[in-house]
Order: sequence, then structure tokens, then C-alpha cells
Amino acid sequence: MASVPTKVGIPGVYLIQQDFSTRISPISALNVASFIESRFGEANYVHRCTSETDLITVFKEPDADNANIWLLNERPFHYKVQGIGATMNIIRVIGEDCTNGALAVLPNGTVASASTTALINNRNEIDTFLPTYDESAILKFHTRYPTDAIFKIAIVVDATGLDFVLDTDELAVEVYDSEGTFLRRHIVSLDPAGVDGYGLSNYIETVINERDDDIIVFHDTTYSAISANLAATSITAGVYNAPEKADYVTAMAEFENTDLYDIQYILAPEIIHNECITLAETREDCSVRAGVPITDVVGVSRATALTNIQTYTGTTLNRNTSYMGMGANAIYVEDKFNRKKRWLNVAGDLIGLRVQQNLRNQAWYSEGGPNYGMLKDVIALAQDWQPSDQRDLILAK
Repeated sequence: MASVPTKVGIPGVYLIQQDFSTRISPISALNVASFIESRFGEANYVHRCTSETDLITVFKEPDADNANIWLLNERPFHYKVQGIGATMNIIRVIGEDCTNGALAVLPNGTVASASTTALINNRNEIDTFLPTYDESAILKFHTRYPTDAIFKIAIVVDATGLDFVLDTDELAVEVYDSEGTFLRRHIVSLDPAGVDGYGLSNYIETVINERDDDIIVFHDTTYSAISANLAATSITAGVYNAPEKADYVTAMAEFENTDLYDIQYILAPEIIHNECITLAETREDCSVRAGVPITDVVGVSRATALTNIQTYTGTTLNRNTSYMGMGANAIYVEDKFNRKKRWLNVAGDLIGLRVQQNLRNQAWYSEGGPNYGMLKDVIALAQDWQPSDQRDLILAK
């Protein structure tokens, strides 16, 4: 029904009250920029995830070392409306001095003395990240990611007495774990044009680099054959180190382009809270959801927690900005992947609630005052704040 103009007290002026809620959609793209430390997935490349399944597919399940950050980034996916949730633009950040494990194999089936490690960031386009090559080696194996895990590689060119048969142009590459447990066998060819009985490529680089979860291989086509078997030999261990501030800042630069990335909220480790605020102020189209350090609010009294929050926001950050919202609490949740309970920063949940509300309401929905919903799957809060605590924090600011 059309709205009827109402005459007001000014000659010739009529007032029309129109409800635009059915005409102007909520924000169409609800995007969160996020930074995680992970042992898997392409580094310094923006992945777009819309579910926890996407996260697991790209980054695999979090281990005990990186679960805090991984789970923090997963939390917004708890908040969905009719099957529609946030799109998270996630960058995997690794330490600059991380390296992949390596093993160089000579044409005579022995190991090269210099099995140097190399950094390979991208598992899908590894040809753009070629490692330093030992020119005397026919094959150079690397772990697929920077990791300190050790694998063993065996090469079989003569399968006499074994339980499988090789054609004259084939060899077998076997992968074992560090304990010597057999994981998988690849029947491959050193001929780049080689095919199997189904007409599919069986070239060693194609087969291993596309199918193996743990290793990749580079073949020096100067050499076309290996003359002897290589017994299971350990890949030289790589090095995995957690990213430092400079590594996060480098990755964060990917999000500076406002034409390339539509972002509403930025979620990041506390090590780069200030830098994220600067990014939001530069873009002028998004905001940061930060959280105080977990140790500032967990296991301390309310009075101590209040003091810690004031110190963090007023001294450590010391930013007078409208581009940041601070979550002054921590939540106790179940880490289903590692079967343990963890304290997590509440920032991820705050973003999830905001995304949920942006789906339900108009883009200009008030930021302050209303109840945005309930925190899900939370066992306990670090602090049970009172209205007076909120007042004290506002006055201190």
C-alpha cells in the first residue's frame, strides 16, 4: 500500500513516511579479513572461506600449536542466518625463516651430500617457487609445507623380489613416516610425456605434486634414469617457526586494495592490532574487532582485569579511533579437534554477531545499545562484568 502524504504546518509541504526495509537489502557481501598461523595451506595468498569445511579443506585441522588462532578465526561461522554466513578472506602467515625439508637424489640412486632446504609457499603453483637446485641431482624432494616433520623416501627401479611389477620405463616412489611406517607408493615415469595404461600422465612431477599430501618433487630433465634403488632415506628436516610481527604486516598489505577486497571487519592477532587499525583508517570502509590479551582477563580479579584493560587500550594501543571495537573478555570453549578446553579471545564471536545482525537488519543498524545475540558454545566467560564496570571503562577512556 502506498503511503499517504500528510500535510504539516508549513504551506505547500507534505510529509511521507516510507518504510524502506523491504526495498533496501542488508549488506550483500559480509566479508571478514583474517590472519592465521597454520602449518598448511598456501602462504601469503588470500583464501575465501564460507564455512568451517572450507577452512579444513584449505588449512586442515588445527594442531595444538596453532589451534588458538585457527579457532579464533573459525568462530564467526557459528553465526549463520538461513544458511548464509560470512565470507572470510583468510591469509596464512608463516615465519620468514621457515623452510621445507629436502632430499636430493643422484642418478646412481644415492643421496646428494647437499640436500638443502627451501621455502615453497604455494602448494598448487609450486613451479613459481622453485628451490635452489643441486645440479648433480636428478630428483629433489621437498616437504609440501614448512614443517619440522620428517618423512622417508624410497625409490625402486628394480622390483625383483618385491610384491609389485614395474614396466621398463617406470619406477616406484615410496613415502614413509618418520617411524618407517609405509604411507603410499607412486608408480611413475621420468618421461614428461609418459602415460599409464589409462592414457593419463604418469610423469613423476605430475603424479606426486598433484596427489601426495606430504611431499613434492622436482625432476632435472637433463637426467632420464636412475640406475639403482634408494633405500628409505629421511628427508632433511625443515624448520617451522611461528610468524613474527613483520610477517603479519607483510601479509596484511594484501588487503590495502579496496577495489580488490570488500571487507567489513578485520580480525587479527593482538600483535598487529595497531597496524590493523591503521589499515581500517586508510581504507575507511571497515572496522577492526580486537580483543584484550587473554591473560589480562583470565584468572584475575575484576578489579585487576579492569586495570589491565585500561592499560592495554590506553597505553599499549593508545589510539583514539572510531574504526575499532574492543572485546574485553575471553570465552572458555571446547576445542573439538584436540579434545581439550581452551580460553579464546571473544573478538571472533563479536564479529560473528555483527555479521548475523547485518544480515537481519539494515547496514546502518545502530552499533551501540542493542543486544546482538548470544555467544554460542561457550562454557564460561573470563569475567562477569557489571554495569558499573562498563561505566568505569568509559570514564577512564
